[in-house]
Amino acid sequence: MKNYGKIKDYNGYTGNILGVDGKNYLLLQKEIVEGKAEVDQNVSFLAETYETAEEKENIARFVKVLTLESQKKK
Repeated sequence: MKNYGKIKDYNGYTGNILGVDGKNYLLLQKEIVEGKAEVDQNVSFLAETYETAEEKENIARFVKVLTLESQKKK
């Protein structure tokens, strides 16, 4: 399911997205498929949960940076 959020921090390789659902998602540079990611930009993504016995991590997959042009196309 497609989710939306805002990039809270990003160093060019990894960062965090705060989703509209209130959850934090791990942002990886290799998962950005459209646009140039910068702090405070709105994005759309697919949410995936990675679980091990000790840890549970929310990951943003197929991240697209939303711009005014992409908003007008909808």
